[in-house]
This record gives sequence, C-alpha cells and structure tokens, in this order.
Amino acid sequence: MVAFTGDWAEDAARRDFTMNALYADEAGTVYDTVGGVADLHARRVRFVGEARTRIREDYLRILRLFRFHAWYGRGGIDREAFDAATAEKGGLKLLSGERVQNELFRLLAAADPIPALAAMESAGILMEILPGALDVVRLAHLIAIKDVHGFPGQPVLRLAALLSDSPDTARNVASTLKLSNADRDRLVDAATADARIAAGLPPPQARGLLYRLGRQCFQDQLLLRWAASGAEPDDSGWHALLSLAEQWKKPVFPLDGRDAMAAGFEQGPKIGEVLRDLEQSWIDADFALDRTTLLERLKRAARNP
Repeated sequence: MVAFTGDWAEDAARRDFTMNALYADEAGTVYDTVGGVADLHARRVRFVGEARTRIREDYLRILRLFRFHAWYGRGGIDREAFDAATAEKGGLKLLSGERVQNELFRLLAAADPIPALAAMESAGILMEILPGALDVVRLAHLIAIKDVHGFPGQPVLRLAALLSDSPDTARNVASTLKLSNADRDRLVDAATADARIAAGLPPPQARGLLYRLGRQCFQDQLLLRWAASGAEPDDSGWHALLSLAEQWKKPVFPLDGRDAMAAGFEQGPKIGEVLRDLEQSWIDADFALDRTTLLERLKRAARNP
C-alpha cells in the first residue's frame, strides 16, 4: 500500500539514506530535516533513523548501502550502517534474484567498487549472494587494466572476475540472479577458461581461437587471464594480443554443403565431417587457403572416401 503525505519531514523520515531525503521548492530552497546536506558534503552514506529498522523494512537496503558508498561515499562506511548490515545480512536470502542482480550490477559498474566489495566480503555479506571463494584481487587487477585501456565497467565481466573459473558455478549464479540468456551465456563462456590464451600466444593460434571462440568470449577470457596473471596493466605481450582481437575480422569459410554435393558427396553426415576437416585445415593454415585450393581438396576427398 502506498501512502502519500504533504509533510516533507514525515516523508524524509521513511527514506533509506539521508542523501535521498532532501527536498527543494520551486524557488530552489533546500529542505533538510535529517542532516542530508552535511552527509553529502562529507560523502557519508547514512541511514535515516535507526539503521536496523530501515534494513528490516527492505533487506535490499543492505546492497544499496554498499552500492551508494561505491558511487558516492568516501573513506570508511558509516559504522552504524555497516554494523546493522552485518547483523541483518541473513535477510538477503529473502530477496528475489532479479532485485539482487540489479543492485549487484549497479555496484559492479562503479568506477572503483573494490573498497565496497572488500567491506562486504569482510562482513560475510558477499557470501550471502555469491557462492564459494570470491576473487576480489583479480577484479581489482581487471579494473586496473580497464583504467589504462579505457574499457567500460561491464558488470557481467566483473562478476566473472569475482567468481571461480567454473562453468557450473557460473550457471548456478546465472540461475540464482535470473540473468538474461545473453548475460548467462557470456558469464559461462568467460568461466570456461582456455589455458592457451596467454601473453605469448602466436598470432596464427590467436586468430584460430578467435575464430572458434568468437571475439567476445576470447576477449573476456584474455582479460580475466591477464588479471589473474598479476601482469602490469600496460604489459606489452597481453596488450598486443588484445589489440589483435580488437582489430581482427572473422573470415567466412569458403565452402558449404552445396559444394560438397557438387563434388560428388551424397547428402548425409559425411558432408559435415569432410567440411569440418577442411575447415580445420583452413584454420591451421591461418585462413590462407583460397576457395580454389579447398575445392580441389574437396574433390580429392570425394574420389578417395
């Protein structure tokens, strides 16, 4: 039930944070009944009234506390707010996955969410919404790479950095947080770590992996492995590999099933098998084999089944 009031002080008293309880009239006069202006100047995120009371009204306010601090706060988190969030963290289990996802992603999108996440981890709050041992250090390295190279703060990739490299864990988190199909697939692909992706990967092999994995998956895994390696954000080897991925354009395999049938193959599974073999030889040759050469090999395979 929604109740409306014309009393600003009464309305302010039921807000979550003091910085959310400021009002202004048409003349621009600011009305502050809860000390919000002082908190804004101090960049202090503080609950209106008794912190545990505010949290029990909606346990999502625990996550909002850390999200607001990541975006607007400075220094340590308000002690009363932090202690109340720690004491009431069990209430997070009552929230829907969609609501948790929304707040978590907004937190992860902050320029530097690491202090807030570290505080959540120390309070045992992160483990209430995410499973297993979380890698805040890897996320910090990922953000440092982003700061040097100017990548946007992508919440899905940052979530992948926090989690272990386990597709099963990624699927479970995606299900719990009710991620979209696209975000779920990206999270799972990023968690399926390919050990071949490393700073010294030769360009032909890198292009082969790009072709098989796709640019998004390759770049995500590259950035996660770079962050996990502890290499500097301006490391030349990793940067060269990243530049290759950004500039690469996926070629189109020159043959298809119609070519196989024209060469003499009967319709059936054999066509797919032969085309896959030829495609792999094309990849192994760094995509240098042209259509004429591949057609000759296809015809030869048809003559010698």
